[in-house]
Amino acid sequence: LTHLHGVWEQDQSADDVAPSSEQYDVVPRQIEASDNPLNAISDKARRTTITEFLGTLSSLEQRSVLRFLQDSLKRNLVEELPHELCGLIWSFLDVHELLSCELVCKAWRNSIIHSMAWYTMFQRCLKDMSVFAKHIPRELKPPQTSLGWKRAFSHFWALQQQTALTWRDPRREIRQRSIACDGEGIYCLQYDDNEIITGNRDNTIKIWNLHTLLLKASIPGHAGSVLCLQFDERKIITSSSDTTIKIWDRASHECVRTIEHHTQSVLHVRFDDTNMVTCSKDHTIALWLKLDEYGFNYQLLRRLQGHRAAVNVIEFDRHYIVSASGDRTVKLWDTDSGELLHTYEGHSRGIACLQYRGDLIVSGSSDNTIKVWSTRTRRCVSTFTGPDGHTELVRCVRFNDKYIVSGSYDKTIRIWDINTGVVLRVLRGHTNRVFRLQFDDCKIVSSSQDDHLIVWDFALPDESAADRDFDVESMPDSPSASGIGGGSGGRGGSGGRQLSLSSMSAADEQASGYMV
Repeated sequence: LTHLHGVWEQDQSADDVAPSSEQYDVVPRQIEASDNPLNAISDKARRTTITEFLGTLSSLEQRSVLRFLQDSLKRNLVEELPHELCGLIWSFLDVHELLSCELVCKAWRNSIIHSMAWYTMFQRCLKDMSVFAKHIPRELKPPQTSLGWKRAFSHFWALQQQTALTWRDPRREIRQRSIACDGEGIYCLQYDDNEIITGNRDNTIKIWNLHTLLLKASIPGHAGSVLCLQFDERKIITSSSDTTIKIWDRASHECVRTIEHHTQSVLHVRFDDTNMVTCSKDHTIALWLKLDEYGFNYQLLRRLQGHRAAVNVIEFDRHYIVSASGDRTVKLWDTDSGELLHTYEGHSRGIACLQYRGDLIVSGSSDNTIKVWSTRTRRCVSTFTGPDGHTELVRCVRFNDKYIVSGSYDKTIRIWDINTGVVLRVLRGHTNRVFRLQFDDCKIVSSSQDDHLIVWDFALPDESAADRDFDVESMPDSPSASGIGGGSGGRGGSGGRQLSLSSMSAADEQASGYMV
């Protein structure tokens, strides 16, 4: 302790004036290891001695020592780790974490920019987010630099956020594309990345180009209206008011097989890799087993009976078959055994539609309401109705983890927040009853008794974006172009601009671009 005081007094005597903070900062460095008597005592005694010494210092001196200790304990791991290892670490972060790390210091930002982190982020979103991929031009020139990948990601991420906002903000424009189908009414539809296939009242199946809405084929064969269909890459399976189920080769459009089993109109059909399930106006459900590789041949496994009226719709997975009927009930069946497990009651009139996914069943009824049921608790979770709800029969309903989208005989399509039950948007465009719809992150495709298909496009209404020659490297580093940013200089290389992470966290907040 005496030695420490001696060193300290010697340093102070070098100048008659009060020592500056810089002088205090170098005091600990003036004690050479060879001359330090603290090395000769135990760790416990050394800690006690240093504590006593620090207690003798003034507040100013203690603050100076504290600054020295804080600086000496700081470690910039990014500068110590190999560049390749840092790049691997950045690749595991999500967009919010990556942006936060860029703001830590210039070294961290440079490490991220010169790694492949933003390329990895771009490819991840392209794979996992259909709405992100929607905005990527077909002629996009791949960026040649890491900074270019950041600009590309930030630009398309901002467009994706604006698309998400359109679902919730009724003031934002939705581009409509419509086509008259000449089918006397469209009862059912399904689409994939390239085609829409419809089942029509004039007994035909029609195939349309999704992008141009041009008719590619009209396929006759049923003797009654085509009430339901489902397809995969190999086949189309349809059901009809002529009481038959037909299986078609999707490539050749030829009818491969006709199944006759039900005694009245076959109202709904669904299939997966193993089974097919059909339901009918004859009050029954039929479970079928696939016999061949591609599903062109099926064998009846069992009939399920229990409904007291027409079974209007069925959905199933490997656990449950879910059916809805005009008898006002939803029934839950065991897929393997065919055992009736539960009957949901709550609608006051017949049930016209449902979707089953995960733990939830969503049903729409002629009592003008939508109900959400749980397969786990076997209870009604919520009922969607009220002054903003439908005013006539709810004919079709689909949902995901954010929205319920429903179509009604009141000629409207409504978008509901699945968590709050609030009607976010009301879409008007059909002039007659809405029969069927399907949706994804970018669009809704709907059909109606008015014989029109409408594609409701929630992506930005720049129709040329998908075709223009888009050079990301030439994009200016500005909020409107880069979204997240990508300039240089300043803290985090941002030139003084700040990142607002809160603006990136929710689709219902204004997505005006994210900038560093």
